[in-house]
Amino acid sequence: MTTCPHCKSENNNFYYCHGCGRRIPFSSKPKERKKSSSSDFIEEVIDIIESKFISDVTVTTIANIGTISLDEISKEEGIILVGNDQWQEIPRKQQCACFFGEIFCISMISAIITMIGFIAGANDAKMVFQLYASAFLLLSFTEWFLVPYFSGFSLVSSLLYNCSMFTYGDENMKNKTKNLLMIFLFASIPCIFVVPFLYSLLKSRFSESYIPLALSISEIKYLKKISSGK
Repeated sequence: MTTCPHCKSENNNFYYCHGCGRRIPFSSKPKERKKSSSSDFIEEVIDIIESKFISDVTVTTIANIGTISLDEISKEEGIILVGNDQWQEIPRKQQCACFFGEIFCISMISAIITMIGFIAGANDAKMVFQLYASAFLLLSFTEWFLVPYFSGFSLVSSLLYNCSMFTYGDENMKNKTKNLLMIFLFASIPCIFVVPFLYSLLKSRFSESYIPLALSISEIKYLKKISSGK
């Protein structure tokens, strides 16, 4: 018999607990029978009786786990279930990489648009900055608000890192107006200027506990997609 370390149920099933359905750790399984003075024949008879005639061995399946929460069991393995998809927590530095990857792409596209405007004749310094700021804010609003609001995923992080934005409560960002507006405001406006962007980027690289202000205030984090039920 084995005792489940989760719910303390007694089991003669050495693989899954019939009480809570969770896998029984290897350390909890009984060790091999110690050798005794009994003959090999008696040992074989005992093995046959244990394997063939014990009828109350429970084989755990999805159908007989009752009210067991699969979400809780999966979280013990570091997996988060959202709909038909499985997601996984990612390290802090990868969280920052997703965040700054979004901003970097927005900045590059805005710079290209500004360069085109400069070639077309917008060569005054004030006009150049206004063009860049307008393109940056428009692209930021599309990236931080419109795309995740309607689709539930973040465009750049999904393509580059297979990650998407979720709330701290592991809910998808689709239709989350408040959170998305907060990340748009605190990610876009400071990062129009080079100095705050570089300061945040360098701090994320050298600090072990730094989380971008926009992610903290908006309560948004990135999760990595590991599989799909579709």
